[in-house]
Amino acid sequence: MALLIASYDYQDTGLRRLTAPAHDAEALAEVLQDPDIAGFEVTTLVNEPHHRVGEAIGDFYRDRRRDDLTLLYFTGHGLKDDDGRLYLAMANTRPDSLLFTALSAEQIDQAMEGCVSRQKVLILDCCYSGAFPAGRLAKADTAVHALERFQGHGRTVLTASDATQYSFEGNQLHGQAAQSVFTRYLVVCRCLVLVCLVGRLVPQIPSPLPDRAVVMGSQKKWPVRLTARDREELVRVTTTGVRGASMIMRARVLLALDTSVGEVDSKEMIATRLGVSGETLRLVAKRFTETGGDVHATIARKRRDLPPVPSPVTGEVEARLIAMACSQPPQGYARWSLRLLEKHVALVEDIPDLDHSTIGRILKKRNCVLT
Repeated sequence: MALLIASYDYQDTGLRRLTAPAHDAEALAEVLQDPDIAGFEVTTLVNEPHHRVGEAIGDFYRDRRRDDLTLLYFTGHGLKDDDGRLYLAMANTRPDSLLFTALSAEQIDQAMEGCVSRQKVLILDCCYSGAFPAGRLAKADTAVHALERFQGHGRTVLTASDATQYSFEGNQLHGQAAQSVFTRYLVVCRCLVLVCLVGRLVPQIPSPLPDRAVVMGSQKKWPVRLTARDREELVRVTTTGVRGASMIMRARVLLALDTSVGEVDSKEMIATRLGVSGETLRLVAKRFTETGGDVHATIARKRRDLPPVPSPVTGEVEARLIAMACSQPPQGYARWSLRLLEKHVALVEDIPDLDHSTIGRILKKRNCVLT
């Protein structure tokens, strides 16, 4: 599956019209659709608004299988805000309102993160495309610095330029070139770089992605298999609403350990991707099995039915303590004190030993004042 997005005609006059994207998308689609090269099922979007493109990307990564190969390509303007975050410019994009009129790189990253496919390729042929925050396998430039904190398995990002560089149309920054330099060489080489990355397009070249993932030990003892409804619920937990960090972490672990969509990655790979320990993976899988596959009970904080140690202070003990505090103090004392009550409680066999602070709390709770 391949989704090609080209944006070159903008409503905002502050964004200069490009000429290469139209030719780029058309030429790349022809190569990808060629059954002798790739045989992709290609969808192309040209000069669409950001909400239409966002919806298409969401549909593109939804309902994919673990062994599907997905390719998302964008050509057009890439814009950065004051904090250095990358936005992809669409037909309705306004440079002064990127958050609401452009497609952010973070949204694309989240969509890819929620996709179960183990072979995901993203190609950005745009200005500042090196700022895309998805550190899978950076190509086309050795100075891409913003890709380090997003590690993952089976995910590759190709960018035409570094975060501080521009990508060119032909031999100039803006102009009337037929194709951009980056995409032109992808097409001329018949996507040879993709061949090297996934190995699927030419059988003689082995893929760096394993054909079979390693099944972790806890998956054999405590297998995690989710229903479609469970997966939808867990995805909502990790992407919407306000929830505790531990709940979100457990939900992400369950999604990563789910065998209903295929074999899972290795224990080390999952732990690295989610930023947890191998012991956490084992405990979440164990809890899922012990709760009978109840995802809500697995991700929620475990509630104890009773305190770990029954309280020695029962209603009868409180009543006898209050009666003692209301009685006449021992000879030689004008009134009861907490320390004096503590000594006398220790002499009574059927009342557990209580210190003066516990006695004070009991009397305060019952509005009993020592006078």
